[in-house]
Amino acid sequence: MTATSVGIATVLLASTFSPAKAQNPAHVEQLLQTRQCSRCDLSRSNLAGANLRYANLAGANLEGANFFGADLRYANLSGANLKGANLRGTNLYNAEATQSPIGSSLSQFSRFAPSLAGI
Repeated sequence: MTATSVGIATVLLASTFSPAKAQNPAHVEQLLQTRQCSRCDLSRSNLAGANLRYANLAGANLEGANFFGADLRYANLSGANLKGANLRGTNLYNAEATQSPIGSSLSQFSRFAPSLAGI
């Protein structure tokens, strides 16, 4: 195997394991400080246990984000992409999630009675 072949193989291997798209760190910081992050890119973010009560996440990209045990009571998730998000143990009491394409199981937090009309 030549040096060129090894270099190409290394680049291909590295790109295989790199995420195609990840969160914007500035958006994560903005959300945690202000709870205002509509249309933000928070994909694949680790927000486990975060206090996001009354957060505005309307239209945000939350694909693959980890919200395990987070407090999203009264949060605005309208139009947010929740595909593949981990919502186990998340408190979504009175959260608004209309027009959100949810690809994750809602059974894990149904006891919190979120407002999921129109999904």
